[in-house]
Amino acid sequence: MSLTDLLKAYKEGKFGCYEKRLFLLLFLATVSNVFPALLTLVSQYTPTHYCAEVAEQIQNATERLLETGSTIPGNWEELALNYTVPWEKDDLGNYHRSSCERYNVSSIPLDLANTGTSMADNRSIISCDSIFFEGNATSMTTEFQLVCDNDWKKPLYTAVYMVGNFIGGFTGGIVSDRFGRRFTFLSFTALQFAVAFFLGFVSSEIAYAILMFCGGFGGLINYMAATIIGYEFVAPQFRFVMYFAIGSAFAVGYMLLAPIMFIFQDWRWYMRFTGLVGLLYIPYYWLIDETPLWLLAKGRNEEAKKVLKKVAKMNGKDDSYVTEELENLIKNRIASTSGGGSFRTFVKVFKSHVLVYRIFAICFSWCIVGMTYYAIALNTNSLSGSRFMNVFYAGLMEAASIMIFFITSEWFGRRNSYMASMFCCAMSLGITPFIALWSDTAVVFATMVSKLMVGLAFGIVYIYTGELFPTEARQSMAGLASSFARFGSILSPFLIHSGENGDTVAPSVGMAGAIIFSVLLYMFLPETAKQELPETIHDAIHLKGKIKWTQCVGQNSNKNKEENMVEKEENGDEKF
Repeated sequence: MSLTDLLKAYKEGKFGCYEKRLFLLLFLATVSNVFPALLTLVSQYTPTHYCAEVAEQIQNATERLLETGSTIPGNWEELALNYTVPWEKDDLGNYHRSSCERYNVSSIPLDLANTGTSMADNRSIISCDSIFFEGNATSMTTEFQLVCDNDWKKPLYTAVYMVGNFIGGFTGGIVSDRFGRRFTFLSFTALQFAVAFFLGFVSSEIAYAILMFCGGFGGLINYMAATIIGYEFVAPQFRFVMYFAIGSAFAVGYMLLAPIMFIFQDWRWYMRFTGLVGLLYIPYYWLIDETPLWLLAKGRNEEAKKVLKKVAKMNGKDDSYVTEELENLIKNRIASTSGGGSFRTFVKVFKSHVLVYRIFAICFSWCIVGMTYYAIALNTNSLSGSRFMNVFYAGLMEAASIMIFFITSEWFGRRNSYMASMFCCAMSLGITPFIALWSDTAVVFATMVSKLMVGLAFGIVYIYTGELFPTEARQSMAGLASSFARFGSILSPFLIHSGENGDTVAPSVGMAGAIIFSVLLYMFLPETAKQELPETIHDAIHLKGKIKWTQCVGQNSNKNKEENMVEKEENGDEKF
């Protein structure tokens, strides 16, 4: 839709006071969604650490020096650490002190500044008995010692949260269709904040894992329900405005996350604060209405009429508006339920090799985008500099990606925008471990470029998926594709874990290669910008692209045969 058409629709009152109020309500509800969604940045933060025995030895040696009246050398702590902690080499040849091992020495000599470490060349290396964490920040990691031999638990707990997202993605639509958009939104918003609050009081790893799963399950359903409410309450030409409200609110919440993390460096108080934020949304019980579209689908016409009267009153419309809207909603519902059944169309899609390829390319891209997005978002703590500023920068990139999305997706098309953004993302990811040898600041910059590009791609695949498939299979395909994004997000914590253990080249280059493969797959997909949405399988197959599938396989006769078969089935000439 052009800007002129949009302004015309606005002047006609299709986005009145009620819709503006809903825009604000959904915006405010989504801002705080970030706090539980990225809670592992706080709950599983891993400060610089080494053996607690080393910290005790350094403290004892320092006290003995002070007792003797000796001057403490300026590099005393550095000398003491070199004497007690061995150095390790990572996959790029960089050296760093071991976090989990120490030299088997009972004490630190006071004349270390003169003798160096030569007097203990025969010292052996042993594992830490306990861990000392630098700084004042606390986390699940510091309390339960989730490092060294236990560091495998961190990606597992994050994956548990993502599995909750994965299952929530499958069940959220069912819950919403069965119990209503309003009930689903309110219930799972309450669940999300309740889980965050109780996480602040867990006393065992098992309880933490269970609550992480529940938080992941409720968080996604809450987000989906908010999106559906926004889409079903406004005219089709204003649906992107609601998408903008939810997307930009997430970016604002992302940026607010940084100062909140700084204020609440005790992870338990961060969780309690996040839970208490939920109290601000109690008025939503009275402010959010059920969508008339869902009420009509359930045969609750009088309730739908009541909601429409409320909308009409707030928008300054008369009773004729209610009658007209009811007729339009009923007409659209009849149109959407006609045509032979969505399941039948969904199965028919898999009979076309063109559409099967399209499904594979889209699902693979969702998986890669989900994996890359969360691998970057949940790994900002490992970047150099202030971890709080890095989170703020990531939030800025989130906001920028939303702005750029509305420009590039219309001007350059969905496919071209995805290919360009993900190619840039692959390049910046691929070079990151190598530029780490040159500059830590450059690593932060490259990571933020990747964050910007993958954020842009996320918005594109969300829109592009619905435009590639026929009407009756559109929602099913969107659900199928988004489930692959959850699968990718489950893989992301293990990629982060691999990088934390010194192997940064393999995950970075591997992810870059997978992204490039996704870009190559998109070369054979059609462009959908400024085209009519396909109503039938025949329409979907005939979407035009610069590179046609048949140019690759060279089977024009098979294509014609396939189209004839599809047309026969759609006309009822063939049994399904």
